[in-house]
Amino acid sequence: MITEILEKNVKQPKRTGHEADELIWLAPNNPFWGESEKVLSCLQYVRDSAKTTGKKAKKLYQPKLYLPLAENHDRLRRVCGIEFEDFNKDSLFGYTGDFCNGNVKVIVNSDLFAVVIYHLSAPDTSPIPIPFGFMTTDKSHIAHIRSRVKAFLNDIDMATGKPHDIGQLRPK
Repeated sequence: MITEILEKNVKQPKRTGHEADELIWLAPNNPFWGESEKVLSCLQYVRDSAKTTGKKAKKLYQPKLYLPLAENHDRLRRVCGIEFEDFNKDSLFGYTGDFCNGNVKVIVNSDLFAVVIYHLSAPDTSPIPIPFGFMTTDKSHIAHIRSRVKAFLNDIDMATGKPHDIGQLRPK
């Protein structure tokens, strides 16, 4: 569904002079995230469709993939740099803390859509968290979800005393 919406955006891009919107992908803080082929292919599509091709290539959106990091930032920066080496390094970001207890993935683009996926931990049923959620194209819902994500990223992490958003991940 995400690729369908993004494909429509490619066919009907915004007028020139308009700044490209952010497409924020806030990964959940669980070890199984990113292991499925669907997630990886969607990430690749998000990366590859961020701008049009041709002589007059136009940036459609600025992807920002936020990955959860713990205390040892340096080691995790290197691991994330390797795992997501195909992703534009200017698009990889890290965050600390747990958005919604670390069990929620959010993908939000200001104008187009928002996706919220909950990762239900039910050890008696499955050793792997069970994903379920929703997608919306309603502008007011998108704005609300985006504001919650931005507020979390800008909020102070009590463990570090710094904002949850630690900025770009540049492998050392």
